[in-house]
Parts: sequence; C-alpha cells; structure tokens
Amino acid sequence: MGLNNHRMTTDDQVSWYRREVEELKGFKYLTSGKINFIKILKIAAGSSAAILIADLLGLNYSASAGIITLLSIQDTKKETLLVAGKRLLAFILALLTAYVLFTSLGFYTVTFGIFLLVFISLSYLLKLQEGIAMCSVLVTHFLIEKIWSRYLSLMKVS
Repeated sequence: MGLNNHRMTTDDQVSWYRREVEELKGFKYLTSGKINFIKILKIAAGSSAAILIADLLGLNYSASAGIITLLSIQDTKKETLLVAGKRLLAFILALLTAYVLFTSLGFYTVTFGIFLLVFISLSYLLKLQEGIAMCSVLVTHFLIEKIWSRYLSLMKVS
C-alpha cells in the first residue's frame, strides 16, 4: 500500500513512513560495518568502465586502466580527488625519471631498479607515495616495449 492511496488514515501514513525509514536504515547497513557494498559496486563498475573506454580508444594495456581505477577509488570524493592529484604529480615525476634513465642507460632490468630507487626516494621526499605502485607498473610498459616514444607517453597519459 503506497502513500498515494487516498484512503489511508493519518495513522496508516505514519506507519507507512516508519516502514520506509526502517527500510532506509537497512540500506545504511550496506555502507557500514565491515563491508561497504556501495564502494565495491563503484570499484567494479568504475574498473570495468575504464577498461572498456581504454579498449574503445585502442590503448595498449587497457587492463591497467581498470587496476588504476580500482586503486584510485577512495571512501569520499574529496579523498579520491586528493589521491588522483597526487598520482598525477607522481606520474609526471615517473615519466621524467624514466625518460632520463631509459634513454641514457637503456631498457634493462637494472635500469628499472635504478628507476625504482630514484623514483621511490623522490616520491617519499615530495609526499607522493600514493603514486608509487601505479606509476611503477606504468613504467614497466616502457621496459617491456623497450622503446620511448611520444606516442607511448601519450597512451599512458590517456
């Protein structure tokens, strides 16, 4: 019986509102306690959408877009934007560091190790730790491809 039924008495309407409020309290349970189902849905949908969009754009390593999305979704929009900003700055730092090292020392595992030493140190110094894992994974794409090109850099930025 809905609220639009004009035959409802005031007592019936109050009871109906109480039931609706109780149902909404039950929904709150989905976002409280040990499991945040709303966040899980956001992560799943966002990661899937990121992979789909990367595929539609024809980007290599489109699955990385989904993983980056998974790592980026935080509990609040403000936290998500803050982490995204720090990761963007870390990404620029990683690109510059990787460019200098790979173009001067070559595309070797040892060079990647040196990249990690330099990049992680600078990230901690600049308080950009949130971007270490993500950027390190993205830089491995340069190592795998063994080529540095403007095209590959633009694909990473996308």
